[in-house]
Amino acid sequence: MVANHATPGRRIRRTRTSGVGIPPFVGLVLAAFLVVATLTAPVPALAVGDVTPPVLAAFSFTPTTLNTSTGPVDIDFTATVTDDLSGVRYVFVYFVGPSGQNAPSLIMHDAGSYIWEGTLTLPQYSEQGDWVLNRVRLIDYAGNERVLYRADMQNVSYPTVIVVSEPDSDGDGVLNDVDNCISTYNPLQEDFDEDGIGDACDIDVDGDTVLNADDMCPLSTLVPPDDLKKNRFAVVDGVFVDGKGTESGISISETFGCDEDQIIDLMGLGKAHDRFGITRSALLNFISAYES
Repeated sequence: MVANHATPGRRIRRTRTSGVGIPPFVGLVLAAFLVVATLTAPVPALAVGDVTPPVLAAFSFTPTTLNTSTGPVDIDFTATVTDDLSGVRYVFVYFVGPSGQNAPSLIMHDAGSYIWEGTLTLPQYSEQGDWVLNRVRLIDYAGNERVLYRADMQNVSYPTVIVVSEPDSDGDGVLNDVDNCISTYNPLQEDFDEDGIGDACDIDVDGDTVLNADDMCPLSTLVPPDDLKKNRFAVVDGVFVDGKGTESGISISETFGCDEDQIIDLMGLGKAHDRFGITRSALLNFISAYES
């Protein structure tokens, strides 16, 4: 700002005013203070960086045993996953089928409160056997990844196997596809005549053509003597035939389901009958005795 002092007869004098100046040494002190303050200021946590992958705290799925013969089956998965800074972004689950083929991968979704959920669908007629967990992948927003393989999961007692099987209709522990009596409880699968029908549901247990209800000897072996003679008879295809192939005219149904061995035992006949076969007269005597 310039002021003019005009006094007649005197020379004009000019003066200038300005703000208060800062001595140079003061500016240097301030600059040094700012540098120190910047270097010692606290650093925000995120500036350190997220280098830790997510952690799996819980893992389960249901059902663990299923049947896909009537249609596809959904398997529901639940996991608890935590992360220290950036947060969990992805949870993937991978299974391998009984023949080594890969199942459709499962991408779980965030259900809130660290819970992740998802559903894996096995299609109808999926291969029977054990579908085994291959691995679980956990990825956070910073790109950190943790991979847990089957052994890792087993070490902390997490489930790792889905069993695909046919149903067991009678609850005897034998699946329908191999059960010889699908609707009748028979865990031992006994089959006396080896016809593929279990004794528990076979209406002719010994296969002698005489139904159980009418069979006086329900466990006929139907094995003729090795030395079957002429005019000595044994059951062949439900009829008593001698060693020359001549039929006696008597069927096993007429002897109430009893073969030659059982008749010999019941009648107390001699060893010759055991060795060579039963006579026709002995057969007729047996029929007459038991008809009365």
